[in-house]
Amino acid sequence: MIVQEHLLFTDAFPAPLAGAEGEVLGEIALLGGSQFDNVAVSTGDRLLFAEDFSAFTASLEGATEAIHGWEFSTLYFLNSGRLNAGARQSVARRVDEAWQDFRLEADVVPFIQIGGDTFSRFTLQFDIANQQVLLNWDFVPPAELGLEAQHQTFTAPFQLLNGLFYRMSLEVVDGQVRAAVKSPVLWAGVKGAAATWSNLVALGNSLACTVNEQAYSLTPQGQATLLSSFPSRVSELRVWEAGRGHNMGVCLPEQNQIFLGLVPATKESSWSTFIREAGSIGPRIGPEQGYLFYPLSFGVGPDGRVYVLDAGNGRIVVFDQKGRYVTQWGRRGDGPGEFDFGRGDNSGYLNGDLDYAGSLAVDSQGYIYVADEVNKRIQKFAP
Repeated sequence: MIVQEHLLFTDAFPAPLAGAEGEVLGEIALLGGSQFDNVAVSTGDRLLFAEDFSAFTASLEGATEAIHGWEFSTLYFLNSGRLNAGARQSVARRVDEAWQDFRLEADVVPFIQIGGDTFSRFTLQFDIANQQVLLNWDFVPPAELGLEAQHQTFTAPFQLLNGLFYRMSLEVVDGQVRAAVKSPVLWAGVKGAAATWSNLVALGNSLACTVNEQAYSLTPQGQATLLSSFPSRVSELRVWEAGRGHNMGVCLPEQNQIFLGLVPATKESSWSTFIREAGSIGPRIGPEQGYLFYPLSFGVGPDGRVYVLDAGNGRIVVFDQKGRYVTQWGRRGDGPGEFDFGRGDNSGYLNGDLDYAGSLAVDSQGYIYVADEVNKRIQKFAP
């Protein structure tokens, strides 16, 4: 599992909390009707406490009980090493007065908490329904201080998948509040499922991403925005410079089509809308001139010509900047200038995936490179 840390609410507390507001008691809590695991309390680089619950063998339900220094309320306990409250509310709490300026981390859904019933208490919470993370601050001063209680809630947009574990982090050090979430960015799929096609390209100050037919816009910090989807899965996404923005192309083999369009420099975060409404090559299907069958990859030359890897027909087809047919070369075979991009059947695949593979690229001098997959070679062609 590869994870990425997202630092949240960096502007929520521009200055450290001072005085009584900056005091956080040595108490942690894991709350909510779901699961939590791998709890760690640390200060700086020093680990103060860690718990993976593997030593717990008891079964709890109902009344509050204290086990191994934890206080559990209204909780089911599973022997798998995770605590699960099902649909019922649950609280797991631990106190250590020696903890100061500390950090709490846990694999948890939906929220964690540091601090006690007096002074400052912080709760970091997932809101899956609204795709955001909430940070609640409650300040409850002891009566003898004569200070007013406070409550504030801060929100940050965050893409969340229900049932997936995230690692939450919450700390207050010298009055400075820091909240972060580590999320998975790569995981293995189920063996035997249909292949997942994904693409990622730089687009100005953001990133354009596709996963199968779904389009996203990503900030440099990794925040994703869901955009309009395409009519079928995207095998390739390409970007090349234009005077008024960025030229983009999207390859849709299952549609026998390629979308080409211009994304204005001011509209990078909504790029898929412009590509969907742009012109296209195809979907005329067949071996005739200018026709395509399963166009798997494409590249754009320095003169603007579009070179398409026409996998189903075993050839390269060339179009001008406006998508008009120019020329073609190649056929199925293993000789010079011939290609083998696969059988074209779906044996061994699910959901109708055709067994084609290959890629095409064009360099700054106009030379064309074709990954001739089955023949295990790369062929280079002059402009």
